[in-house]
Amino acid sequence: MPAAEGRSPHIHPSSSRMAGGGEEVSPMRMAAAGLLVLALGACATPAAPGPSPAAAPSGPPPAASPVTGFQPPAALHICPGMRVSHAPETDAARRILVYRRSVAVNGVPLMVSPVEEVCLSRGQGGRHEGLDLAPFPRTHVRMVRAGGDGVVREFGERHDFGIYVLIDHGNGVYTRYAHLAFASPGMAAGRRVAAGEPIGQMGGTGGVPIHLHYAILTGDYHTPARSFGLTPVDPFEVIARTARVN
Repeated sequence: MPAAEGRSPHIHPSSSRMAGGGEEVSPMRMAAAGLLVLALGACATPAAPGPSPAAAPSGPPPAASPVTGFQPPAALHICPGMRVSHAPETDAARRILVYRRSVAVNGVPLMVSPVEEVCLSRGQGGRHEGLDLAPFPRTHVRMVRAGGDGVVREFGERHDFGIYVLIDHGNGVYTRYAHLAFASPGMAAGRRVAAGEPIGQMGGTGGVPIHLHYAILTGDYHTPARSFGLTPVDPFEVIARTARVN
């Protein structure tokens, strides 16, 4: 099992060097991380739980990004041959019934799956803050996209998340992308990204099988804990809650 992804020292928002003596991500280090593409599956990533904040209703599936042309997957399935913890309700074909291409959190539209040709290998719940998305078919390499328009707030490497990126989407909404094999060229804190823009390649850094750990987070970033003090949002719960209201 991989190291626990808990709340721990943060990366300064204007630097890729870890606070407290961590290491800086170098292009060589990130390129070497790409060798981990031989691993399979998804990891457990426990972290402190928190209540889901109020979220705006999810709208109709968005059109392809006007900047990148990327279209989120039309459907998402539970990974075959796996027992998936915290899995949402599915049909007989293991298709997730409450999946939508996008969800709006605090008025900010975000992709529920910012990567193509994946399956859900772990849902959000307990101490697991986010969704684990594994490649399917597993022989293909996946490019990870920005889940919405925003500004990169953190970019670095940790023992638990591996190479990761945190994007600030405004209105107190953030997304984290962890275990990247490497980040896109020019990735740095302060860089502006568009929805659907490639931000890195799915990998297994942090000592885990290949997958993307994708978390939607809300709250006040300007605390000593930075992104590790934010509250996780389960997009499937938001979609289900909206359906009950409507």
